[in-house]
Amino acid sequence: VPAPPAPPPRRTLTGAAISSLAALVQSDARRAGFELGAGQLAVLSRLERLAHELEGRADASAVAPAPPAVSTARGLYVWGRVGRGKTWLLDAFVRALPEGTARRVHSHTFFDELHRRMHEYRVASEGDRARLEREAFDHAVDGFVGGAPLLVFDELEIGDPGDAALMTRLLEHLGERGVALLVSSNAAPEDLLPDPVWHRVFEPGIRLILERMDVVELAGAVDFRALVHSGSSSEHGAGFRSGAWLTPTQLSDEGLRAPSPDERTELSVGGRQFPVDAARPGELWVSFAE
Repeated sequence: VPAPPAPPPRRTLTGAAISSLAALVQSDARRAGFELGAGQLAVLSRLERLAHELEGRADASAVAPAPPAVSTARGLYVWGRVGRGKTWLLDAFVRALPEGTARRVHSHTFFDELHRRMHEYRVASEGDRARLEREAFDHAVDGFVGGAPLLVFDELEIGDPGDAALMTRLLEHLGERGVALLVSSNAAPEDLLPDPVWHRVFEPGIRLILERMDVVELAGAVDFRALVHSGSSSEHGAGFRSGAWLTPTQLSDEGLRAPSPDERTELSVGGRQFPVDAARPGELWVSFAE
């Protein structure tokens, strides 16, 4: 089984870089046409503290367990209603960090990739099944994190007991490796895996979140998805709600051509096949049913 790829060279997270972090994030917001609200500024302040805790850890390897003397930065769990800017704020924070400091992933992508890597390890290895399962998980996560001292986990949802068990193991594993975790979610930790039949399965994971992470609600009255982007002449001209309903004539005016029957094809995404009307450079055509 090939070893996880060596992490790329990284710049050290220095005090100078941290001091400009908030300014960089706020500058990103202004370029996007808005100012950070009070709730976002409060989260940004906590993100700065996280950056300080990570200082000097950017060149530590997470491929081998962290020495006991090395403390893990306390993680952060940011939750709140949709449209409050959680994902945007975490992405801006990651952009402001030195390259390689953070590994950012959407929760759905992570679980898909984790299952794939674990399967590949099992197929290529021999030995006791229980031992193989532990090794497969460790190998998959270490290869995915790639030595970064921070894993950024966007839009965490726990919908079934299988993912609950994997997430609990992930929290344990990151703690053993000295890797900090930054999470965004629409739900408070106690509300993950809400099905009362299965909720108890994730109670150990919830305890780990509360023990190892600060929990901050990103509150606010503004749903940023509903805002019109500055400089946009149309309510739907840019941003989350961008798009248009076009007649055939308007399609032609925009330089677009409706797909012909011989352009129908299938795309492979995460091992699954999806039929589409056409897949052209820079264009993807799908029907509403598809």
